Amino acid sequence: MKKRQAPTTERLTKDTLTLALEGEIPLQAFSEAVRNLSLMIESLTQEISSPDSVDWIIQDLSAGSATATIRGLPRTKAGKRTIGKVIAGYEEVATCLQEGRKIPFSESVSAPALAISGILNGKVKSVRFETSDFDAQVEKPVATTPSGLVEGGLPPKSFVKVHGAIRGRIQSISNRGSLRFTLYDMNDDHAIGCYLKPGSEDLLRASWGKVAVVHGVIRRDTRTGKAFSVREITSLKTQRERTPGAWRGIVGIAPAKISGASSETAVRIGRDAG
Repeated sequence: MKKRQAPTTERLTKDTLTLALEGEIPLQAFSEAVRNLSLMIESLTQEISSPDSVDWIIQDLSAGSATATIRGLPRTKAGKRTIGKVIAGYEEVATCLQEGRKIPFSESVSAPALAISGILNGKVKSVRFETSDFDAQVEKPVATTPSGLVEGGLPPKSFVKVHGAIRGRIQSISNRGSLRFTLYDMNDDHAIGCYLKPGSEDLLRASWGKVAVVHGVIRRDTRTGKAFSVREITSLKTQRERTPGAWRGIVGIAPAKISGASSETAVRIGRDAG
């Protein structure tokens, strides 16, 4: 049987992919999503090449941010190229889910992909598919109708890429294959996937757990303004945190009286003079 050819990609060095869930994530939903991700990747590998050419391992599994990052390890000379093709196929499947288009692979690939979208139930608000230079988002279950059409995709132009800055707390650092970290937005604490260029490991390691401002290309939801990823990062600057209630430390630093009058009297005099 002739193997189906996945779309080729110029950047075959990519060897990691990430699945991230947003919302209040029950353990069972997260477990189900990871299981279906595994089935989808195994089926893609078999459909594109050979399952014996690549080992797919868990590189990072974070329950706090509900993310799973998978890395491909080549077992044969052709394995590295297979990894690139599988990741390109993963991106195509994710794009089809986001846009509500038919998945151009066999049912062994499309069924677990559709099942991942099926965990969206109100508590799980969205599922995000990522690679080092790609992401797609699904916000409601996607299903195939009897006529073969796909329902559940997002409207066109739901997302836009802009240059800007995001302030948040750095967590969940992964530095194998790609330098990825999760930034928790200071406004609403939602997780944002960020990707740094190789060689920035020391900077990122020193920033873990700290509040920082990250500048780069931000992918935003045009409907809500929320950021979901930052790439092509140009700067990462940590900020000193303010301790809650620290203002109390300045109480009493000023003289109790000004020009012989109490502070209350001085304020009243100034107010009346105005």
